[in-house]
Amino acid sequence: MKSFILLAASVLVIFGNAFSQTATEDQIILLENEEITAVLKHDYPTLEKIWAEDFMVNNPNNMVILGRAAVIDRMKEGIINYSGFEREIEKMMDLGNTVIVMGLETVLPKEGAPMAGQKVQRRYTNIWILEDGKWRIKARHANVICMGD
Repeated sequence: MKSFILLAASVLVIFGNAFSQTATEDQIILLENEEITAVLKHDYPTLEKIWAEDFMVNNPNNMVILGRAAVIDRMKEGIINYSGFEREIEKMMDLGNTVIVMGLETVLPKEGAPMAGQKVQRRYTNIWILEDGKWRIKARHANVICMGD
């Protein structure tokens, strides 16, 4: 009987969390995954749809980059170039026409990129804005998690 109660409680927790997401949050999750795929493939047309024209990034290399074109230039230069990219969304806040996403990213930079060959974990925040009926990332922050010895 205890096993059944534990199983039932686990199912409620899992399904309770699944049903607590809004349709907007579901859409943002899909877009976050689409962004990862586009970054890995250097799919600039898709990134131009996902990133706002005035996209602003506070990046892990201690720089603030202004404009989608400037970020894409960094990709073309090989500064943003990964063989692997995973993202774990921990929290989302839906404010109507703005969604804030926070979580953990793990990237594997390729040769020529900063920290090439290392598994890099970082904390991230993406700020999505609804513009002309489409969700776009307006601003982003990512910082590398420093691991102790």
